[in-house]
Amino acid sequence: MFAAAEVASEIHLGDYLPANLAEIRRWLDRAPGAHDWRPFVRHTLRCEGNRCPTAEQVAAREDLTRTKITALLRVDGRDPQPVEREYATVVSAYCADSATADRAAWQSFMRHITGLVSPGGLFVTAALRRCRGYTVAGKAFAGADVDGHDLRAVLRPGFDMPDGSIEVVPVARRAPHGYAAIVLCRARRRLRPAPARARAESRFPQPV
Repeated sequence: MFAAAEVASEIHLGDYLPANLAEIRRWLDRAPGAHDWRPFVRHTLRCEGNRCPTAEQVAAREDLTRTKITALLRVDGRDPQPVEREYATVVSAYCADSATADRAAWQSFMRHITGLVSPGGLFVTAALRRCRGYTVAGKAFAGADVDGHDLRAVLRPGFDMPDGSIEVVPVARRAPHGYAAIVLCRARRRLRPAPARARAESRFPQPV
């Protein structure tokens, strides 16, 4: 979200666990002991071309991001309508693939999440490639064992995915944790076709 802050009109953040949303709220409120996201902000600025971000530049991006986050939402990917609205851009990274080891459940999660993208809107996702399970601090978590072909298959019915929209990035140093590559993907939802009656009426001249 630190990368999106400069271009987004507003940002809504969703999570399944209330405790995670509470932690984000602590950061938004600048509460003592809130998680320190400055290393992530600094990395974001470096990716944008700022080779040596200053403390002031990092703080400025944090402040901008805070102003853009206007809603914290509890989201359950099992719900066919996780949020009662659509968005021009939806970012869901390492969510559906890390929530289950069942391929059918992953496909269902993806359909529900991508259903939040408005016609013509952008969907951006990232997943652990061919990961059947991964560890963090010694704790094991599920992995859906997906790759770029799986992403293309689940998105193809409703999204345009030109060449280069899926990229595999090796991260060999993470192999001991259960994965050696990640998959990055961007896709654009197709515009909904006009109703048949409306298309037929448009062929006739309209009264002035």
